[in-house]
Parts: sequence; structure tokens; C-alpha cells
Amino acid sequence: MKFKLSASAIKRQIIILLLLLVAFFLRTYQLDSQSLRGDEAATVLYSALPIGDLWELSRVTDPHPPLYYLSLHPWQWLAGESAWAMRFAGVLASTLAVAALYTLVRRTLRQTEAALLAAGLLAVNPLQIWLAQDIRSYPFFTLLGLLSSWALWQAVVGGRGSGV
Repeated sequence: MKFKLSASAIKRQIIILLLLLVAFFLRTYQLDSQSLRGDEAATVLYSALPIGDLWELSRVTDPHPPLYYLSLHPWQWLAGESAWAMRFAGVLASTLAVAALYTLVRRTLRQTEAALLAAGLLAVNPLQIWLAQDIRSYPFFTLLGLLSSWALWQAVVGGRGSGV
């Protein structure tokens, strides 16, 4: 079976790939140029705790739910405890959020240009870049919010292909 892409589809895929590369570069640029800041150090310490201790500490002292710390626990074991390694998890989530926003806008509005614009704005947004370089849960909230919106859209629209 032959699969052919139109010239516009190839161009669109090249543009989104370039946007993802720009987003990734901006988020990794000088990723470890600063030492761990306040909450980041606490996050690294919390995520290194045994899971039972982490759960208890989160219940007693931390106002944040423990899911982020629990997800960082295996990441820390695999990637290490350096500032760069710990911040890289947020970089990945934030870069994936650019792709998720592109997909969400393209599927819901059916406008490729709007999807590329939205993804481009998210890719270069200074706040999103800063949050991606911080060992906190905000990039994951952004990604999960976009994925949840897409899942809701799919549930409402189903396979009909029409808008709400």
C-alpha cells in the first residue's frame, strides 16, 4: 500500500517539527545554569524519599497532592538527582504540550494555520519556558490540561467529525 503526503501536509509537518525543536531548544538552553531554587530543592528531597514516607509527609505537611512527587520518584532513580536531569522531566512535558496544543486546535477548529500559530506561541512563551525549567508540576498540569481537553472533545464529538 502506497501512502502519499501532499506538499502542504509535508510543509505542515516540517513546520510543527521545527516548532517542537525550537520549544525543546528554548527549554533546555542553560537548563542547569542556576542551582536549585527553594521549592525545587524540596521537590528533589521529597521525590527521593521512600514512597511510604513521601505519602505520609505529603499528607501531613505539603499542601500539594503527592502524584507529582510519586511520578518523579522513578524519574529520579533513572535520570539522577542533578538539576539538569530533574528539570528535564518538565522540559519533556512542556515540549509535548506544544504538540498537544497543535493537535487540539487542529482537530477542534479544523484550521491548520490557527493550530500552528497556537503551537508557535506556546513554544516561545517566556512563562512556559521558565516553568519548564523549574522542578515543579506546572508543565505537567499544562500537558494534562490539554490532553484532558482533547479527550473531552473526543468524547463529545465522538467519531462524527462535527463541532459542538
